[in-house]
Amino acid sequence: MAEALAEPEPGPAAHSMDSHWFGVDELGHVALFDTQSRGAVAIGHSYGFHYPTFADVLVQWSPELRERFPALPRDPVSGELSIWELPDPAVLGLFAFIHPTDWGAEIEYSDLYERMPAGVPARPVQIAELPVQLRALIEPLRLVGVDFRALERIQPAEFLACATWEGFMGSDGVLQPRPPVR
Repeated sequence: MAEALAEPEPGPAAHSMDSHWFGVDELGHVALFDTQSRGAVAIGHSYGFHYPTFADVLVQWSPELRERFPALPRDPVSGELSIWELPDPAVLGLFAFIHPTDWGAEIEYSDLYERMPAGVPARPVQIAELPVQLRALIEPLRLVGVDFRALERIQPAEFLACATWEGFMGSDGVLQPRPPVR
């Protein structure tokens, strides 16, 4: 009689969790989170809704941004937006945090996101200003008690249910185990 195999605990399904997701702080400011390969990913974010798509919708919706960016750069063959040539998120009014994945070095804060150098917008976009379809995707990912303006580093897994590889480094420097996926 074959022994029943224990069902493995669910975890990331691919070799990498490279993604973009968006969150909102207590004040209604919107931020882009760039996971690189190891950053925590908010459970419930809209997979496939990356920065190029968000930027395209935001520019089409905002007369001010449409005037500044009449045509976002597109790949000449596919017609898709070129992420490498898009304006910095801060130019579009977004706070921006990136996970400092560096496969060849020790990372002091292994899973804390760092604010991108140009990650503070002159005029932050408010969640209430966004088109209803964007608000519906982002509003559930509210980081209660957080003010993006005051942060250089953030661990979103301390505020939202997130998927991680094996755990995450808390803002207090203590490694936290990956919570079970429900």
